[in-house]
Amino acid sequence: MNENTLSNERAKFYIEKESVFVRIAVVFTILAAVLRFIGCWGLWGDAFFATTQIVLPIISNLLFLLCLLFLGKKFFCLSSIPVLLGAVFCIVRAVDYVWWRMLIDIILCLMGSVFYTTVVFGVFKSKWPLVPMFAVPVIYRIIAGAALLKDTVNPISLVEGLQEISILCAYIALLFASLAMKKKKAKDEVKLPKMKAPKIIKPEKAGDEAAAGKAENEQKAAETAAENKENKTPENEKPAESEVTETGE
Repeated sequence: MNENTLSNERAKFYIEKESVFVRIAVVFTILAAVLRFIGCWGLWGDAFFATTQIVLPIISNLLFLLCLLFLGKKFFCLSSIPVLLGAVFCIVRAVDYVWWRMLIDIILCLMGSVFYTTVVFGVFKSKWPLVPMFAVPVIYRIIAGAALLKDTVNPISLVEGLQEISILCAYIALLFASLAMKKKKAKDEVKLPKMKAPKIIKPEKAGDEAAAGKAENEQKAAETAAENKENKTPENEKPAESEVTETGE
């Protein structure tokens, strides 16, 4: 069955924290949380903003960091929780955009988070669609960020810049985490040791071997009888000798 298809048997994905990709993902996850905290410094007055734009993304980053460092071997599927929280953060953030951009962002966030969940839970058996799914936003944000830096008419503020870089770091972390994912082999894919084929004796060959054994046994019996006959002295030879002696006298 093709790897990029759905099947009744789920795949199991895991990561190893010793992997270079995982270490890069850890670094960018920490950067995302730190830059979000610094970029939103002093914006705690609005409770809704503080909850959805500061606390929520930082909790999402910390949970994802926990999955990378401690849960990657057996429970990496739980990384879908911080990804879903990150999607909620992006959807709330998109409310301030133009309606068409808001609609596109909401659809992309929902589709991306749901698809990521299907992959880490093994419903979809390949990790590779995740790579372009996270690589495209990374490239887009790098290009858009470079354009904002060149805009001298409406320059971006330091606070807004740090917040944008924080989101970029989160996408980079997801990209490298996707590259680090490995699929466990199913039980039926485990290779068993090779065994030698049983030796089959044909009936004709078995009959020939039995006949040869019988003939050998008969030959041994004949040789044994001949040896016994040679070693045995006849009893009627002694009387003949006594008669010859009497006649001579």
